[in-house]
Amino acid sequence: MRSPIPSGAMTSDAGDFLRRMRKRQGVSQGELARRVGSHQPQVSAWETGKKPVTVAQLAALLDALGLVLRLDADPKPEPGAEGSDRFSAVMGDERGSPRGRRRGGAGR
Repeated sequence: MRSPIPSGAMTSDAGDFLRRMRKRQGVSQGELARRVGSHQPQVSAWETGKKPVTVAQLAALLDALGLVLRLDADPKPEPGAEGSDRFSAVMGDERGSPRGRRRGGAGR
């Protein structure tokens, strides 16, 4: 059974993540746009969630910031178990890679 894909949640999360990483690197929207061959309004639209950003686009944008996009998937937590932010579980966040948050399990 497939889970429905939320229409705008990931777009907004990806945009927020992109904005945080861009600001952390001290790069303006215009400079980032120049680095990836785009325009400042497009970067703004991605960051605000007005335009969806694909995984390939996000990878290119982060690459232009000197960062590497890592995707990771883990089993869903049991209902009621301590969870983490949906986007940080997929993308990582300022605290580090999702790999650092894995628990136990031989052969992983």
